[in-house]
Amino acid sequence: MPINPTHSTSSTHSTSSTHSTSPARPANSTNIISQSLNLANADHVQKLLYTTHNDLSLDSFIQAGWVVRFYDEPIVPCSADLVYFRDPFNDPEYQPDPFHIDQLISQHQDAQIVDHISSFQDILELEDKYLQATTYQELYPATWLPSQRKFVPGSHLAKPRISQRAKNILFDLEDRTLDDSWIIQELLDIQEELRVYVVCGDILDQASIKSSKSSGKVKIIGDRPLTPEEIIFIHQVMEKCPLDFVGFDIAVLPDHQYKVIEANRSPQFLRYSERTGLNLAAIINKHYQP
Repeated sequence: MPINPTHSTSSTHSTSSTHSTSPARPANSTNIISQSLNLANADHVQKLLYTTHNDLSLDSFIQAGWVVRFYDEPIVPCSADLVYFRDPFNDPEYQPDPFHIDQLISQHQDAQIVDHISSFQDILELEDKYLQATTYQELYPATWLPSQRKFVPGSHLAKPRISQRAKNILFDLEDRTLDDSWIIQELLDIQEELRVYVVCGDILDQASIKSSKSSGKVKIIGDRPLTPEEIIFIHQVMEKCPLDFVGFDIAVLPDHQYKVIEANRSPQFLRYSERTGLNLAAIINKHYQP
């Protein structure tokens, strides 16, 4: 029987008294994964996760009772109450097969599917930063395709349309030519970059602080509570957001202005869990009721 998400429009205090939590990486992680894979042979499970081997949040889902299957495995018939198709684009060792993923999705049409995914095309469009620009409009940086706007060093940056965990962000093209699988964006005067998580409309008010993309590999360097102004901005963003579970990268600009840098449909949260003690997979469970 499908289970339905419980949506709210509030912010949630990210403390252990608010949510029961588990450590981010248990000592018996290998045993938990083994148990999950054994359960994957069952004909019916309650919560089923499809993902890649490069999903850093995998252990957290397994701790929260999700059965895991990987996109590169053969299809095994199985029904589930709740199904979550995570990002298939984040593993350089795996090339997503649209037909295979469509087959996986089609066998779960009677289940509740996180983000209401009905095809591989849905996943692709929700991950596409150019389409995100049309969704979030004035809340998003000015964004163009290379065929629409010439790249100007010092005024623009370029990055792939499909998320690659902040990889391949270009501040100077040098001799590189970009096609329309990339986007060009205005360069913002970012004072601070935050990662903000929202689960079924519930804003977690403890945000991660991210290092600058211009400094190399992006890392989580701290966390802090959201300000009232930031929470108001996230509510404005959520009015346009079609996602159940999302990690927003938010640019804090001068004069208390904000922009959505990116809406991550299947965000990683290992470091967030380590810093806050919150298992977001368990929080997702609480928002879906039988």
